[in-house]
Amino acid sequence: MRPLLGITMLLALGAAACGASSSSTATTAASGSSTTATSLGAGTASGSQCQGGDLTAKVADAGDGAAATRYLTLHVTNTGSGSCVTGGYFTVSSYGITGQVISAQNDRVAASPAHFNMASGAALSFTVGIDDLPTGPQGTCPRMAALRLTAPGDSSTIHLALLNAQGEGTQVVECPGPISVSIATAA
Repeated sequence: MRPLLGITMLLALGAAACGASSSSTATTAASGSSTTATSLGAGTASGSQCQGGDLTAKVADAGDGAAATRYLTLHVTNTGSGSCVTGGYFTVSSYGITGQVISAQNDRVAASPAHFNMASGAALSFTVGIDDLPTGPQGTCPRMAALRLTAPGDSSTIHLALLNAQGEGTQVVECPGPISVSIATAA
């Protein structure tokens, strides 16, 4: 098991701040802008489930963690016309420059998920931890070009480009292995 100190600290901060299907694809560029959160009500949630077609994603922060782990904080914004319900863990897959799957296995950081209403324009955030240290005979690891995110309870995906056509953007090298995923909280 990889050290998850950075994610654990983010979870503690997020929990304190928070208090408590059709197939479609939405695309967000690595350098795209997003709306800031307007309202995210924790507690009892009712309404329709948030779906990938009404969500966009961007990398809010990237940094190095302990034990050769790179962390990306992702912001997901509801761009739909109304509010929707979400909460829990997003599923995350990573893809290389040629479109090959690097990792589709997730390790979920233990926490109790809270479901909440996400108003149109509101954002949530979660952190992914990516192993970037080659092991054994592996000399190098592939560059990630994109992430595919699936909202809890949905089957449609959100495509998050990390690199543009010129290879510019969030530079991440990932060695095959599980992606650590924190629970979604208010951004």
